[in-house]
Amino acid sequence: MKMHEQMMAEMNAADRKFDALVKDMNAAKGDAKVNAIAAVVSELVRQQKSMHDQMGQMHQQMMRGRGMRHNDEEVMTSPRRRAACSSGFKRFEE
Repeated sequence: MKMHEQMMAEMNAADRKFDALVKDMNAAKGDAKVNAIAAVVSELVRQQKSMHDQMGQMHQQMMRGRGMRHNDEEVMTSPRRRAACSSGFKRFEE
């Protein structure tokens, strides 16, 4: 439950930051408008990358718990299944 509360707090903070940037963008005029749009786009990209990283970490955690054990031997014996569980999400690179 603590992880959920932390995730929600991070999402709320990101939303507040994004709301402030959009408010500044909507109020800006001329060259300042271009800079404000760039700030909004940069924040969108940062949040998207952050979300992908978090999803990859959550996927890894879930897959670690999937290897059920029976008499100290892994039930997952299929190489294909083991490969699928260990591959995880590919991280977006710039």
